[in-house]
Amino acid sequence: MSDITMCEGIDCPIRSKCYRFMAIPNDFQHYLKKTPFEYDYCDKFISYQEEIDLDNIKFINNGGHNDVHGD
Repeated sequence: MSDITMCEGIDCPIRSKCYRFMAIPNDFQHYLKKTPFEYDYCDKFISYQEEIDLDNIKFINNGGHNDVHGD
């Protein structure tokens, strides 16, 4: 569910990395009127990262400092 203004990503080369394009829309979702990507830049870009699978993360104790490592 997305409580943002989404983007249709038409002709956008970075849409697969953008949360405005990749998020799951609500039933009544707002969208930007046009894709804002121009001249190799998008001022509406929100970085998208897939959710972390906590079952596949290893926690390693490093001298009193905890580091998180994925498989």
